[in-house]
Amino acid sequence: MVRENRTYDQILGRDARGDGAPDLELFGDNGTPGPSGGITPNAHALARRFPLLDHVYADSEVSVDGHLITSGAYATDFVQRALHANYSGRGRIADFGQSPVTLPPNGFLFDQAARQGISVRNYGEYNAGNLPAGNDGRPTFAQSASDIVPGYPLFFGCETAPTAADRDAVCDTDSGTLQTGAKLTSSRFDFFQAQLTAQIASGTVPALSYLTLPNDHTNGVKAGYPTPSALVADNDLALGQLVDLISHSSIWQSSAIIVVEDDAQDGADHVDAHRMPAFVISPWARPGAVVHTRYDQVSALRTVEMLVGLRPLALTDGLAEPMYDAFLPASAHPDVRPYDAIAPQHSLTAVSAVTAPGLEGALPYEIPDLVPQSLFDAALWHSVYGPAAVAPPPGPGASAAEEQRARAVEQAWRAGLDPALWLRANPRGES
Repeated sequence: MVRENRTYDQILGRDARGDGAPDLELFGDNGTPGPSGGITPNAHALARRFPLLDHVYADSEVSVDGHLITSGAYATDFVQRALHANYSGRGRIADFGQSPVTLPPNGFLFDQAARQGISVRNYGEYNAGNLPAGNDGRPTFAQSASDIVPGYPLFFGCETAPTAADRDAVCDTDSGTLQTGAKLTSSRFDFFQAQLTAQIASGTVPALSYLTLPNDHTNGVKAGYPTPSALVADNDLALGQLVDLISHSSIWQSSAIIVVEDDAQDGADHVDAHRMPAFVISPWARPGAVVHTRYDQVSALRTVEMLVGLRPLALTDGLAEPMYDAFLPASAHPDVRPYDAIAPQHSLTAVSAVTAPGLEGALPYEIPDLVPQSLFDAALWHSVYGPAAVAPPPGPGASAAEEQRARAVEQAWRAGLDPALWLRANPRGES
């Protein structure tokens, strides 16, 4: 499962068992005092029930290379160079993971599954070699394309400001109901629940289900849109609901749910701007353990490959350290108790009453990754703690060039320029 753009400290900084910074936690547990509380109870409960992993890192900088790495083991040199021209808004290539020149030489785990005859279903990872123009000649193309599940919701939160009468038409939620057979809506959980229920009934559960769960990216701070805390709470509830669904099913004893972010995007974290919340959830995971071992996105990918019998795609995942320390030894007995999802105390439907003042209200949050992350994170911080609060800087290891871009857009704003237009006309400058 792949989520979007959070750091470890932003979610789990107050967990005293791990290497966290409590003053950097932005979206906290139920019962946490103050405005950051009641947003991510499932992340905290899962980190207590299953291993707390406090040193998992993104190998990526942004979503473009992030999704290629989580599903394909690495981003090619072409992608690393071309993403700057794309993010600059100069009309350059925008089909990363789709145009053949952007694909890793051995494709993605979906291609490897096709080569080995291993069943897989792809929920939402559309940048994984499934070309809109058609077959590019790979022998695995037809099978990989057919493994995409049509109809899985695409939007990050809301594409346009929702109205009470027409919310589902413009918004995609991560969370949904817990009712078996719930109708398909714009809920990712409801969609997956209906799919899994039918697969269990027919004995067709695939070896691997790959899901994207992106609403922790948020829509920023625009009037009429869900607040950042509401979308993070929605994402957290969906995580809990998915574990609830699988753990109450007949496949639980043979299941493992690996959860990573596609990138951390220079967020606030006292260890590193690439450190992210990650989870290994399984009856075979070490209950209540605190795992300080350093892992990364390709460690998670290698773990998935080993669990379902996939051969590595490249040296990057082939040499990656699997997440061994998160699992029980072979001689141990699994803990097959089910997990019950926890409703966040924070509202999942809260919307921003007014657009944030100044530069924060003028940024184009609707375009993924276009806003320099230090500015995005500052807007999130102010949305939770108030406009007078001093937002923390990006964590160690953040891109110096990206921070320069943030300062430049601030200068453009002070000079009376439209920051959205400025961002489209200037490269990201990621290193």
